Parts: sequence; structure tokens; C-alpha cells
Amino acid sequence: MIRSILQSLGKSAGTEIPVGPVAGTVYQPGFFEAKDLETAKDIAVSPVPGMSVDERWIHETDFVVDMIGSRLGINENNRILDFGCGPGRLSRALIRRFGCSVIAVDMAERMRKISVEYVDSPCFQVFSLEEFDAKIKDGLSVDFGLASWVLQHCMLPAAEIARIANALIPDAPFLLINGNERLVPVEHDASSITWVGDNQDVDTLMRARFTELERLSFPEELAPGITAAELNAVGSISWWRRTG
Repeated sequence: MIRSILQSLGKSAGTEIPVGPVAGTVYQPGFFEAKDLETAKDIAVSPVPGMSVDERWIHETDFVVDMIGSRLGINENNRILDFGCGPGRLSRALIRRFGCSVIAVDMAERMRKISVEYVDSPCFQVFSLEEFDAKIKDGLSVDFGLASWVLQHCMLPAAEIARIANALIPDAPFLLINGNERLVPVEHDASSITWVGDNQDVDTLMRARFTELERLSFPEELAPGITAAELNAVGSISWWRRTG
């Protein structure tokens, strides 16, 4: 989530997000649950300077789908993995643009329910992590995968990367849009959640199962209230190929 990462970049000395395990903290995936579509949108993309949630929802989605279309010849015969799909913004856009089918995965039960309603397509299926593991065991495979603003928030990114790789056919492309800083939701006290970092590097973990093909910069027009330098300090766009 760009807003959270921008806030962390602006912290003063002595209040930086800690690196490494934090004693006594408990991972709180419940942060990613949502009561309705509007709440889900805010969790998935959040507002940025100069752009509302709905504006970013449309603008960034179009940018990602255009980028995929310019590189891959996706059609109705392809099956795509949307890992950490949230409310289904990219899944819906991909299905509508290319006529493909989408296998989506999200750990949050409410997000999965909202995504089914939002995507509203027989070409869309969404699974929990456990259901996804079972599908892979039964032979599920996909032609292309993507994860957008997801892996920086996972407690165990290596495990999620392995899940993704296991579902992709050999040499399949994978698009990763990710924060440059780890931000994991943990219990701060009995009634609140805070964000902590750790020493896990997602790009390094990716290289255990993937070969990096290309690293791109975010265009400045993607978020008018943020300079290109600020945007690229926050996150990265990279294309990979499954090799392991």
C-alpha cells in the first residue's frame, strides 16, 4: 500500500520501522479483511497525494493491464494467476480485456467473497491458500501469474513465492509489483495493529525459483501528486520467468 510506505519513508530518525523479528508480536492477517467493496478498495490501493482511491483504482489498473497486453498475447485460452487478488480489480480487468480465465488467491475470507461479487464472471475462481495448495497438488497449472502490492505484506514471502512457482507452467512469465520495504501487520496491543519490517528481501527470495527478465520504472503520471523518484523509491515493477 503506497500510503503506508510513503508514511514510513517520512518517519524521523529513531522511529524507523524495525528490521528483524520483533519480540512478542503476532502476525495479524485480519487487517486485510474488509466489510464491503469500498473498504476493500482502500485496503488494496489506498489514496495517494493528488489522487483518490477510485482514481488510483482506475488509473493503476489500466496501466497494469496495458503493460501486460503489450508484452503477452493473452486470450481466452489462457489461465492467469492473480495472487493476493484482494477485491478482484486486476482479475476483472484482465477477464474483460482478454477473455482469459483467472485463478485468484487471497488469504482474507471477506476479500474472496467481495471479489466474486465484483468480478462477476464464470471465468473467475478464487481460493484460500489451503484450497490453492490442494488444487496445485491435484494438477492445477497457469500460463502467467502476477502479484500486485502483496508480497511485501506476507509474513512468509518465501512460502508464497513457492506456491506461485508451483502453480506456473515451466518458463511461465510472472509480473511482480511490490513495495521496496517490508511492511507486515502485527498486533501492537490488544486493540491495535502496527506495521513492522524484517530482514527478508523479496527479490532475493524470488531468485530461488525465478529468473529476473526486466525491471521497470513507474511513470510519473501514474500518481500525479508523487514524483517519479518518490514513486520508484516506494516500489518496483519487475518481470520474471519461472525456472525452479
